[in-house]
Amino acid sequence: MTITTDPWADLDTDFSEQPEIAGEQPEIAGEDYTPAATDFQPTYFETCKKCRGSGQFVSWGGRRLGECFACKGKGGHTRKTAPEVRAKARENTAKRAVATENQRVATAQQWAEENPTLHAWLIARADRSDFAMSLLTGVRKYGRLTDGQFNAVTRLVAEDAARDADRASERARIAASAPEITVAPLEAAFASAAASGKPARKVRLAQFVFTPAKANSANPGAIYVKTTGDDYLGKIVDGRFARAFSTPVEVEAEVLAVAADPRAAAVAYGFETGNCSCCGRFLSNPESVALGIGPICASRFGW
Repeated sequence: MTITTDPWADLDTDFSEQPEIAGEQPEIAGEDYTPAATDFQPTYFETCKKCRGSGQFVSWGGRRLGECFACKGKGGHTRKTAPEVRAKARENTAKRAVATENQRVATAQQWAEENPTLHAWLIARADRSDFAMSLLTGVRKYGRLTDGQFNAVTRLVAEDAARDADRASERARIAASAPEITVAPLEAAFASAAASGKPARKVRLAQFVFTPAKANSANPGAIYVKTTGDDYLGKIVDGRFARAFSTPVEVEAEVLAVAADPRAAAVAYGFETGNCSCCGRFLSNPESVALGIGPICASRFGW
């Protein structure tokens, strides 16, 4: 028995003469192989700004509470784009946003210049009207109104203009027919208070409160008339009492009587309420109680 170390010695097959396998065989990259640009994609690692590369979430007390939620414990982010390229892209995005905002503002301003009446109406009513505020917001965002919105605002502006004209006409009619009032005693009382160094802001006479208008108000020189409950009754202008629409004629007559003799009305107010009509304080001094008015206030108003 012969033992051989070659297990293939008894085989008659000659592997060197095996037929070639049909089809093209892939070439193996050798020293002359040049990889394409797409065969290699560079990456860039950026340190996580949340955990500063530690990959751990650290509390204010210094305790490690687990992996960083931003980088998932990796300590950073792998990007396919270089940091300077990404920074430039962010810069360009910011520039486009600024340009878009400037264009939006310019478009809205152009609309306002082309439609000054409508724009002024929206501005005036935006604080008290949700409808006007929404339209004004739309103009500032889109630079215009839709056709339906434009027509609606045009109609409302016309209605308000007609209403204002009617009110102005009614006010002129009331002013023309307003009764003349003797305001000399009342004006003299306010002038005396101003000369004393302590100008009077108001004076209570009967159930009315008379307040002189400020010099920079819409009605300088006028005297406003209200109830003690702060309800507006009208104003005294150029020697006439222009009552409000809601003021009854009977109340108008009482205002005229009080303004004609303010001292008597002040004393009557003191006797009725127990308070000084000028400063509103309680009359506790026997002299004040007897006079129906504080002596200091009486002196200040020339009464």
